[in-house]
Amino acid sequence: MNAVPEKIDRSKLYGIQEALTLNGDGNPCKLTAMDEAGTVIIAPGATALASVSKSGLWIDKSELTSVKQDGTSAEFIPSTYSRTITLTETVSEEERLSCNTNALYAIFDKTQTLTEGVGSKIYASDSSYSDACEVSKGFTLANGEGVFMAAGTPAKFEMAGLAEAVVVDAEDNDLATEDDGFDFSMF
Repeated sequence: MNAVPEKIDRSKLYGIQEALTLNGDGNPCKLTAMDEAGTVIIAPGATALASVSKSGLWIDKSELTSVKQDGTSAEFIPSTYSRTITLTETVSEEERLSCNTNALYAIFDKTQTLTEGVGSKIYASDSSYSDACEVSKGFTLANGEGVFMAAGTPAKFEMAGLAEAVVVDAEDNDLATEDDGFDFSMF
């Protein structure tokens, strides 16, 4: 089956509004930059990123390789959108909600085959918009409007409950001193 994903972003949901700044003569202003000394104005498009060697020589991007923290070569994983994804791993709502969503995609399924196949389940798979060394976690789910994929990373937070409540003793609190040198009349 061929389903086409389309990224959903804020501009598609809410629209966009741009501000046009004009100078005293009514002409549009352009954003420029200055050098560190403030003596040279750098026009838009006059800067670029470059990779240079330790000796300051230009390095072509084709000469660069990706490596892991341990120095071994990192393998590129093909984009999710350039290969077939088989949805087999189902996850709970809790696991889905324990991830920070970085991107949301609508998957247009004209035949409704994918929508019916996903049903009320949540499927997990790897997700990467482009070829990359690291992938996000992708969650495919459906509702009455269609099929969607949320891509993100696991959230790292700890839950605290009433059983773990902590009482702060004012005598042990180093911050609560009578004379801390701070006077609100200074404001």
